[in-house]
Amino acid sequence: MALKQRYNGSNNGDIALSRREAEAELNCSDKPVIAAFKGLQEKGFIRVATKGSFHWKQGVGASGRSSRWILTEYPVDVPMKHLSADKDFMRWKPEKEKSRDDAVIPLGGRDHPMKPSMGGRDHPMRLKVADEVIR
Repeated sequence: MALKQRYNGSNNGDIALSRREAEAELNCSDKPVIAAFKGLQEKGFIRVATKGSFHWKQGVGASGRSSRWILTEYPVDVPMKHLSADKDFMRWKPEKEKSRDDAVIPLGGRDHPMKPSMGGRDHPMRLKVADEVIR
């Protein structure tokens, strides 16, 4: 919401919000802010237009060098105006959560790794029987 509140209708691509500014505005530590930025980027809601750096900062506000953001739900305004929004979040799909059952190895039957089925031609028992018949 802190990024969206800074959008004025003509500054998408130049929305300034540093991690420290977000911490102060949201009254929280750096870990939740970093996780929020990362999550919003992974899901396609925001994108970095210009990466900021602590050493580049010259002040606060528009003259500062904090990261500049793009809200993908709106058309980009800066540096060049686009007519349509990217809406990257529409293409995001959640990853399948792994359950405990995904790692279970079957304990019996023909697919068990320690007990191969007797049906294959190269099975050791079948080869042994075939050797005895030939002799």
